[in-house]
Amino acid sequence: MIGGKRLQLLKELVPGLIRVGVLRNPTNAVHAIFWQETEVAAQKLGVALQSLEMRGAQDFEAVFGAATQGNAQALLAFDDPLTIVYSHRIVALAASSRLPAMYSFREFSVDGGLMSYGPNQVVLFRRG
Repeated sequence: MIGGKRLQLLKELVPGLIRVGVLRNPTNAVHAIFWQETEVAAQKLGVALQSLEMRGAQDFEAVFGAATQGNAQALLAFDDPLTIVYSHRIVALAASSRLPAMYSFREFSVDGGLMSYGPNQVVLFRRG
């Protein structure tokens, strides 16, 4: 359900949003669940999703190029070890591609990303 909420918030922020690029790692099994959940929300919100699959850091430029060529109006980044490690680069590419972006963790916004919606990692770590 959190993917649907992220998409809803992104749609509220970007007027006339109809196409969203979704940054995802096809080798991450959880992303299949995130994708299905986000597809259901997208149908309800009248938004088309564009799958932007990245398997490694070498894919980032091509993925953002595909988003631009595919007329994505915004970006939704699924959380993944790869996106977390390269958060600065992803935030910079989203900005240079002029894609308003929704991230999973606050740290992306601290790095200059537009917005995030998700659990507080520091609090979760302390509780653990």
